[in-house]
Amino acid sequence: MQRNDKGDKEVDSFLPLFIDFTDRTTAAFEDIIADVHYMNCQTESQLHQLVNTTKKLFPSETLQALTGAATGAVAVGDGLMSVACKK
Repeated sequence: MQRNDKGDKEVDSFLPLFIDFTDRTTAAFEDIIADVHYMNCQTESQLHQLVNTTKKLFPSETLQALTGAATGAVAVGDGLMSVACKK
């Protein structure tokens, strides 16, 4: 290795390897993040379809599962109308 004016070893041969490594690592992480976002979108879409189908068949049970409270519900179009059960 060559020395510069300050007497330190130059890292000219190491720097391109390090830059290539960081570029490849960054690209790999960006690909992984894109895949995670895609899977998250697909999961949310499937969950949305499942909840929409389930709430039409079992509105009260669906609302109880989503809220964790004892409620009654009636499916009205694409929405649920909640009826609170109080003691």
